[in-house]
Amino acid sequence: MNNRSFATLAMRTLWYSVVLAAIMEVAHVSVRLALAAMFSLAALPNVIALAAELAQKITWSTLICEAVVFASIVARRRGLLLMIFALVATLIAILVGDYLFALIEWLAAQVSSFDWAAFVADAVFRAGKYLFLGAALAVVNRLSEPVLRHYALAGTFAALVAIALTLVVHASAPLVTLGSEVVIELIFPFGCSLVVWKVRQLAAPLIETHQAYRTQLRRV
Repeated sequence: MNNRSFATLAMRTLWYSVVLAAIMEVAHVSVRLALAAMFSLAALPNVIALAAELAQKITWSTLICEAVVFASIVARRRGLLLMIFALVATLIAILVGDYLFALIEWLAAQVSSFDWAAFVADAVFRAGKYLFLGAALAVVNRLSEPVLRHYALAGTFAALVAIALTLVVHASAPLVTLGSEVVIELIFPFGCSLVVWKVRQLAAPLIETHQAYRTQLRRV
């Protein structure tokens, strides 16, 4: 696969990831509004905080999906490598996303300092959750002809694990926070799995060409 092909796939993944982030933010806000209305809880944060949240989601969803997509293409039958990619990508993506969120709030004088301990804790926890996404996709990658149904099942499995871990670890969190987190964990693993499926479809001719080249080189 040449650089242009990789760039095209990267841009498609970026676009799909931005759409996924927007869907997550809309769902996030909607759940908070619904819970606030139902239980007379705290209102939504201000516009700056909402913009910071969207930037945060775009950042980490894009980085994670890009890493998982290209790991699933390059390491098609190397499940451990795909899982490591998912783990490392999530750690980096969440740290960058949390930093961007705090930076926007700091520039807007919403916060006075950065809580790096909270950044690291959030990154490690999400990395642990999305490790199951990498594992599920690794299983799908080993199938001879994976189809949409397989990716949807992988995303559903990863989402259910992420939701269960969230409910256990953050059981004492405020209802609005917990509810919005559960929605994110429902949408992202499933959505990222569909992104992987779609980009893998687009990459199929390139993968076949690459495999043909490798076969010819072995014969030389």
